[in-house]
Amino acid sequence: MTTGAGGTEVQDLSSAKGMLRPSEQQADKPFIVYLTSTNEKFRTAQDVVEKTTLRDERVAISAKFLTMIKGEGEAITKTHPYYQWIGGKDLPRIVVFSAAGEKIGKLEGRASPSKLFALMEKAVSRHYEIDLEKAIKDYQKILTEIDKLSVLKDALKEKQKDKLTASEKKKVEGEQAALDEKEKELLKEEEVLLNPKRKNAA
Repeated sequence: MTTGAGGTEVQDLSSAKGMLRPSEQQADKPFIVYLTSTNEKFRTAQDVVEKTTLRDERVAISAKFLTMIKGEGEAITKTHPYYQWIGGKDLPRIVVFSAAGEKIGKLEGRASPSKLFALMEKAVSRHYEIDLEKAIKDYQKILTEIDKLSVLKDALKEKQKDKLTASEKKKVEGEQAALDEKEKELLKEEEVLLNPKRKNAA
């Protein structure tokens, strides 16, 4: 397992075993299969996908609600057991699936962020009781608040380097405790946001 853009965990293609057979297994989340290439002729398109498409903020945040699976595109020949689900003509290739293994859509070559997001939104909406656009905005607000806390905590660290009186030290410690508590609240909000209720969940 590796880490992709936006800190998203990326699993190996072997993780897809069973997930691509909806009659056999229900995945924990909707999932994306991303097929890459080492062939020079695909380099420009792959650079666009990896440096622009997958790093788009809406795509990167949406990816937290899906499982990301990466594999080598050249290995998916017509004799490959997964070909009927993730085969194609061009690379890089992105195939989005529902948690039930239903193919939502496929993008090949220079996939645009808007087209990928549309497929991800469709996959997520079939699995979770969530408004993805709103969830993205809420997540952005949480990240902004966490960034603000980080600045305040750094300022307190600098302040602690000064010679403080007992009362000043107590005040700084109180401010630090308040920031720590606020950070815990934000992280809890983040956890709840990233684990929405599944449709048809008991």
